[in-house]
Amino acid sequence: MGNEIDEIMDEFDFERVHKVMVALNWKWQCGDELPSIADLRRHARTLLRVVVEGKDIHKAHTNGFTAYMHDGLLGLRFEVSSHEIEIEVEKGIGQ
Repeated sequence: MGNEIDEIMDEFDFERVHKVMVALNWKWQCGDELPSIADLRRHARTLLRVVVEGKDIHKAHTNGFTAYMHDGLLGLRFEVSSHEIEIEVEKGIGQ
């Protein structure tokens, strides 16, 4: 599964994420400085490893990043904003 993580790390646009963080002055809770691209890459790889190596862990997220594994898909996202609500699902709809 290491090759899959490497492929995501190679294809993910960390430079774009860094530009967004600079524009928003987005600092992580553990520091007063903006994270570097190297920091972003280390953090993302850690989240991907948690998901790949963890038993029954399908999603790990922090600092804007979400690593996930679901139905044969391994992925990495960076989100600036999101919102979820719980809804009632009728039988056969949305399942």
